[in-house]
Amino acid sequence: MDYFRAQTSVPPRIYLHSYGGAGGTVRSWSRMKKWGDRFYFGFSHAVNSRSPKTPKAIAEVPTNRLLLESDREESGCVEEDLEKMLLVMGDAKGVLGDEILHVTTANALKFYGYEGDESAADRW
Repeated sequence: MDYFRAQTSVPPRIYLHSYGGAGGTVRSWSRMKKWGDRFYFGFSHAVNSRSPKTPKAIAEVPTNRLLLESDREESGCVEEDLEKMLLVMGDAKGVLGDEILHVTTANALKFYGYEGDESAADRW
């Protein structure tokens, strides 16, 4: 974090892939004065389900910066793993999986620069 605090410029969006840190660290990244709103936090069942701290970390992520990941090489496992992580995210945030699916899709579109492109999600 000190590295980012010392910078005069950073990319417009920064992805913390398969985030494995603690919830308190999520708060620190997210509340960083200059750059906190640029950090997005991704979670996958394949990587993050092994850690008991994952639900607490997810609960601390600002909803508009939460990303869903598969992190799988085998395509046969992707859909099941995404559904499992949606349930974990929903439980951590206190909402249904369908709402988390909608939110994480919108967040991904924003992160990759497709915000406002109504057909972008259908192309994925």
